[in-house]
Amino acid sequence: MKAEIVAIGTELLLGQIIDTNSAHMGQQLQTIGADLYYTTCVGDNIERIKEVLAQALERSDVIITTGGIGPTEDDLTRQAAAEVMNTELEFRQDLMDHIEAIFKRANYTMSPSNRRQAYIPKGSTPIDNPRGTAPGFIVSDERGTIISVPGVPHEMRFLMETAVIPYMKEKFGISSILKYRTLKTAGMGESTVNEVIKDLMDNPNPTVGLLAGLGEIRIRIAAKGADEGEADALIGEMEQEITARLGEHIFGYDDETLEEVVGRLLTEREKSLALAETLTGGALCQRLSVLPGNGLYFKEGLIGSNRLVAEKLVEGVPSADREVDISLAEDMAKGIREAAGVDIGLAIIGMLRPEDGDDIVTRLPAYAAVAAEGKVMSREHSIGGGIKIVQTRVSNLALDMVRRYLLDLELPG
Repeated sequence: MKAEIVAIGTELLLGQIIDTNSAHMGQQLQTIGADLYYTTCVGDNIERIKEVLAQALERSDVIITTGGIGPTEDDLTRQAAAEVMNTELEFRQDLMDHIEAIFKRANYTMSPSNRRQAYIPKGSTPIDNPRGTAPGFIVSDERGTIISVPGVPHEMRFLMETAVIPYMKEKFGISSILKYRTLKTAGMGESTVNEVIKDLMDNPNPTVGLLAGLGEIRIRIAAKGADEGEADALIGEMEQEITARLGEHIFGYDDETLEEVVGRLLTEREKSLALAETLTGGALCQRLSVLPGNGLYFKEGLIGSNRLVAEKLVEGVPSADREVDISLAEDMAKGIREAAGVDIGLAIIGMLRPEDGDDIVTRLPAYAAVAAEGKVMSREHSIGGGIKIVQTRVSNLALDMVRRYLLDLELPG
């Protein structure tokens, strides 16, 4: 069963409102194994809405629209759907009674324009909306089905979960479900991960896909099954195969973040951490400081310029103009560990030029070092992108160094 989403509203096209509705609707459609190939955004223009709906009916079984069923003149979804389905709008007294009751309960005077919301395409099935004044509707012909829900996010979410998804499951006899799991890796680039698992990406069920992040790569496993048990089993087999190939590079799963993983490891091993940051400007301190229970392991953060931090932490720097290099990162990591009296010191340093900005694509040298009792791990990175991108990527790479130290793993080659 092929589904398609059409988000309606000029404010979406202009970027005045971010379209979070389509993302949520897509996630809901995944749960029933619907094939979602297209998501379209169209402005408040009836001819363009009709064009989009007609095109969608040619290639999809179900089109779900969001937005354009409010009370104003530019709410055109009802009219467009009616015309595309070769019918007319029909006034429904039962819907009018519902709308009037909402205003009465709220002790508001209803505007005459709200009467527009009691019109839906003739022959369609209304979708009761207890969360607002805009009822949805379902209208079908031999080409397919159009389902319209409000654009107000909390109303859309409620109707998707309580009406739309149940309707689709019953109409199309859907008994299968789709589940997915995300494996997160660090220490390997996207192309390297691709080479290791590319043969698995041709598998039809479960499917495997890659998504590159800043200093981490996500591997998504999606499986269709008759029930959760079958889908979980398929995912489990594929996860086992990927883990056998990538092993220590996998740091977490699904929504788990690298800082959460490191925080948990520090807590479990009863280790404490202090940071010295120059290049990243406190980005990593901020990420750790918002974690629940971070006071158990995160003891201190020193943020400033290379020279300022070095003068505080490294003996002899005031009288010697040391270069910003990997040896200075190692000395800073040792220095913050000693100054803070912690088990692990982490330093992230690098050089920014005055012309470097967030929109400048360049390659910057970055150095990270971990110092602990009897061991120092360090690495040089050459990272391209704007400053914020560089800061995020090197923060993730530095966190992965701490993770590897805590797990007694070597740095990747």
